[in-house]
Amino acid sequence: MKNGYCKTHGNVQLWVVCKHVFNDTAKNMVISQDGEALCFECLGRVKSLVMDDLITICDSCLRTSVKRLIKKVDKDKDIRNLVIGLENLYIT
Repeated sequence: MKNGYCKTHGNVQLWVVCKHVFNDTAKNMVISQDGEALCFECLGRVKSLVMDDLITICDSCLRTSVKRLIKKVDKDKDIRNLVIGLENLYIT
């Protein structure tokens, strides 16, 4: 992760995310220790992703995206298969 500027939260650590995570259309995601969060679709084609597919957001904005994704899911579903690497984000 690198430090950068978020319009909402100021100078913070930034994550590289795919456009699906950014615009809340991801159905699942993998959060890496390296500061990346990709949906399964983009993870499957990671070598062919281009800069237009990726966006930087701060950790607080990423937490918000994860919370929205979890809220969209049935209460009976196991979220461990929905968001892999959640421990890398430390959601409170």
